[in-house]
Amino acid sequence: MFIDIFIFPRGLRADRWFISSLEFLCEEWLLTLSSLLHFPGSRLSCLKSVTLSGALLPLTFKVNMTSVSDIILELDECKQLIVSPGTSQAVKDALITSLSSKIAGLQTLTSQLAVQLVAALEASNLPQQHYDTLNAAINTRLEDALTTSGDTKKGCLKQQVLVNICAYPTAEEWTKLLTPGTDPTDLITILVKIVGRVGVRSLHEQTCKWAIALVLHIILEQTHRWPTYHTIYDWVLKFKRNFDAVKFPWRHEMLTVFPDDPRQLPAAVYQVAYADNPPVTKAFSITYLGDHISLRSNSALLERERQAGVGGHPYM
Repeated sequence: MFIDIFIFPRGLRADRWFISSLEFLCEEWLLTLSSLLHFPGSRLSCLKSVTLSGALLPLTFKVNMTSVSDIILELDECKQLIVSPGTSQAVKDALITSLSSKIAGLQTLTSQLAVQLVAALEASNLPQQHYDTLNAAINTRLEDALTTSGDTKKGCLKQQVLVNICAYPTAEEWTKLLTPGTDPTDLITILVKIVGRVGVRSLHEQTCKWAIALVLHIILEQTHRWPTYHTIYDWVLKFKRNFDAVKFPWRHEMLTVFPDDPRQLPAAVYQVAYADNPPVTKAFSITYLGDHISLRSNSALLERERQAGVGGHPYM
């Protein structure tokens, strides 16, 4: 892709140009100089040609769109700076913002490529706040890709809501979920498999919320101790990460809202999900726990804990 740009110099020096304004039109995007310097998902390699014609300098830049491998390489190069105590917070934030912008600007992001990105992010061992920012950028870009891909006549992939999670496990899964001492990570792994098994491919925050409410209920029943809200938020993030890692193609009907009773699922979906073991409903009261699930890092629950000096301490 080549873009013709006209720079209007205010003064002439051999080593410097003063620029008053700059705009260009590229694929129906009108960008100013400030956005040119932060073009989402691109690197500008210049300079193809420079000629002086009156007061104008016509320049041609080649735009190289960033690929997933570019981002993975840049993440690997930047991680030492990001985790170093000697790097200022402003520099760290700028690096994360740059990576997030490039993820958002990816021309293509398939589920397979997203798995590669998530794997690289997991291996980077970034601080949680930076991990959350980049992971959110990956999820947002993948959801956009899934929504806009394919024949539009087939409809867009909308976020899917499964609220009554207590009705969807099998008897065998309930045995594992309710085994005393089961780690929250194992509980999350089981619940992710359940929602994936019935065809959830685009995670609505309410689906995540009520799955984590069930995790919280089980932990409270077993320990009789409340975890910190930071711990609960960590469970939310783990659920999302696990969900992104286990996605696989789904060839059956895509439901936007799942029934309270899985026996009301379309026959083909029910057969795939429960061919060998039927679902078993547990009448647990978890509705009140919904108000205790933080879905975003700027939650008031988390902010109050931060102000009180409380972090993500273990639940037991």
